[in-house]
Amino acid sequence: MIRALLLDLDDTLFDRHAAFSAWADDLAWAQRGRSVSGDELRLLGELDARGQRSRRELANDAYARLGFVIDPNTFPAALAEHVMIEDGVARTITRLAEIMRVGIVTNGGAAQRRKLARIGLEEVVHAVFVSG
Repeated sequence: MIRALLLDLDDTLFDRHAAFSAWADDLAWAQRGRSVSGDELRLLGELDARGQRSRRELANDAYARLGFVIDPNTFPAALAEHVMIEDGVARTITRLAEIMRVGIVTNGGAAQRRKLARIGLEEVVHAVFVSG
């Protein structure tokens, strides 16, 4: 009998690329008065490396290569504001949490809890483990 389920957060319960794209579009509107171009989005994505590079490196390279100003201290929270839950996830996790312990295991710091709250699972899961 399965008594517990541990799930990752980014790119499991929500599409990080979609959140990153929405964040980048907001950045371009705020700094350029227009949507982010496809080339800019591709380069920002490469510079971010799906969150594997340091925020400081992302900020420095985005400014040097594209002229975008990114605050490395507020970037995780800004990205978290663009997270959208995948279809059916909340319903499925809620049902699973009724019959077993459900936990989230993720890395990335304090912004991960903000993401979990934004997608409406903060009160549903039994435990959250964040490394970093």
